[in-house]
Amino acid sequence: MVLRLLAERLSRLPDLTVGAIHHLQSNLADFYRELGDIFAVSLRPGNRWGSFKALRER
Repeated sequence: MVLRLLAERLSRLPDLTVGAIHHLQSNLADFYRELGDIFAVSLRPGNRWGSFKALRER
């Protein structure tokens, strides 16, 4: 409940995007794939720095 309220309040900020990860026990590649899907960014587990930069720019 608290996380939903927090997400609702944070989503009101103009330059912030809030996403929710639903599969908490997935492997690293699945985590990157889901994170990329949430924020519409192509992420690769083998290139963590490049993926981080792309996500941060988004």
